[in-house]
Amino acid sequence: MREASELFVHDCWVYTQGDADDLRKTADDLDVQMVACKTAYMRGGIDADTLDTLLKADSWLTPDQAVAYGFATAIDAESQPEQVAASARNSAFSRIFAEAPAPEPPAPDALPTYATAFADLVAEAVSARIEPPTPASVPLDGAPDEPPVPAEPMTLAMRLATALAR
Repeated sequence: MREASELFVHDCWVYTQGDADDLRKTADDLDVQMVACKTAYMRGGIDADTLDTLLKADSWLTPDQAVAYGFATAIDAESQPEQVAASARNSAFSRIFAEAPAPEPPAPDALPTYATAFADLVAEAVSARIEPPTPASVPLDGAPDEPPVPAEPMTLAMRLATALAR
C-alpha cells in the first residue's frame, strides 16, 4: 500500500427491492458472499474473530494496520513526490489523453447507417416545421382543381441551415 492510502473493510452489502421472498433470497446470497469474502481476507493470516470485528465496524485501516492484519504485504514509500495526492488527478488525465491518438474524422460516406437514418429523421422533422404542407383546394363537388406544385426538394444541409437560422 502507499503511505498515504487507507483500506476500508466491511461486510458485504447490497441495495435490493422486491417482496419478502426476494429480500430473504438477497440475504441468503449475501451470507454466501460473506463466506467467500472472509476466506479471501483470512489468507493473510488474520483470525476469524478479529476479522468479524473489523468487518462489522466498517473499519478504515492504515497501511501499517493492513500489513499487520495480512491484508497488504508492504508499504510503498519509494521516492514519492511531495504532492502526490494533489497531482494524482492530473497524472491520470495526462496518461489517458496523452497516449490516445487524435481521432480522424470519418469520411462522409463512412457514416454508420444509424447516423444517416438519424439525420434523415431530423431533416424530416425540420422540413415539417418550415415547409408545412398546403392542402389542395377542393371544390364543393369533391374533385380537386389541380394538384399543388411540389417545392424544390431541400438537401439535408439546406434543411438544417434553415432550421438553425430561425
